[in-house]
Amino acid sequence: MIRLLLVYIISCSILTLQAQITATLEPNPASISVSDVTSDAPTIAKATLTNTSETDTLIVKWQRSVISLSEGWETSVCDLNKCYGTDTETSPENRPVIIPPNSTSNLDIYIFPNSVVGSAEIDVTVTDIANDENVLTGKYMIDTTTPTSELFSGGDIQIFPNPSINAFQIKNDKQVRAVKIYNIIGKEVNSYRHIRGSQYDVVSYQKGIYIIRLFDQSGKMIKVLRLNKK
Repeated sequence: MIRLLLVYIISCSILTLQAQITATLEPNPASISVSDVTSDAPTIAKATLTNTSETDTLIVKWQRSVISLSEGWETSVCDLNKCYGTDTETSPENRPVIIPPNSTSNLDIYIFPNSVVGSAEIDVTVTDIANDENVLTGKYMIDTTTPTSELFSGGDIQIFPNPSINAFQIKNDKQVRAVKIYNIIGKEVNSYRHIRGSQYDVVSYQKGIYIIRLFDQSGKMIKVLRLNKK
């Protein structure tokens, strides 16, 4: 009877240990500010996934959950295997993250703001493939700190009048073929095919700051400007 009781206690202890994922994710939350939203290079919110076991290899999968994301922004996940596309929400079944004892993997979020001022909150949930009840969730917080004077610096192409009450036009617009208007949180308000000398009606717009993105004939963005709607 005593022997059976000991076997039962040991079995319960093993199950209890198995219910605890032997990993840490640091920092958590991982926070970063985008310093230049016009740059082609991504901003990286870095975190390290550590297998804290001294004896067992940890094999996990991850899932990305978008809590909030400004319109126009894109994100992707990078682990020790590869950097995945912006449309990949879950690590592929044939490419789990395998971490030997006392070893680490990066688990980073890449942010592509695409010249839009905004913010994002992303969760990445890590699950032990050996026991899907063993989970660990990391949070990634991203915002922008690009100074207005740097993001909307001058140049030959300008919008006028600015501030504007009724409508605006584009000065030196020879290369401009398309116009997109965003509110300050990055949501697209309107888009237009541009004809030289065109006016853009903003009478119905609420007062505030709007982002004007201008594109050439090939679809390449050539200018980002700020409009102050009065």
